[in-house]
Amino acid sequence: MATVANIELLALYWDIGGLLVDRQKMEGWGAGVLRRLATDLKNELSDQQGYSERNLKLMTQFYREYPGLFAIGQQAVAQLPDSTAGRKSRAGREALKGQQPVADIHASVRTLSWSVNILLIQKVKDLEIRKWYMRACIEQGWGRALSLMNKPRIGQTPSGQLPPKFGE
Repeated sequence: MATVANIELLALYWDIGGLLVDRQKMEGWGAGVLRRLATDLKNELSDQQGYSERNLKLMTQFYREYPGLFAIGQQAVAQLPDSTAGRKSRAGREALKGQQPVADIHASVRTLSWSVNILLIQKVKDLEIRKWYMRACIEQGWGRALSLMNKPRIGQTPSGQLPPKFGE
């Protein structure tokens, strides 16, 4: 089960990722700024960890992957893909058939640790397969053990197929 501390850490990293993405868009700065920012944060927050250049990049990746994850004030229906005032076109409804709702994906993300979320984002590009791994992590309690598995192929996807190996 997700702990409050885990959810708060994910929310913090998501917020920082969002701030960095917004600033990059507005000011057009690149990776060199992240390097300097990481150094400044390390000097300023010497007793805290988690603000390395690599982790700052991961925070932006996390935010881009799940842009509505911790959005405040937006109704769940408005967070669904292709949503216009809560209504979907026929094509939009068809595209969502059989898919786990966005709110459920977000609940899964919030349940998993930072390291497992990042591992899944980096290794499993297909969102449907990633959702399968999320559910398996939660149901089987894989957690950190997932990162120790060398190209896991456990269980079957909802379509009856084995999930592809990581990185494929």
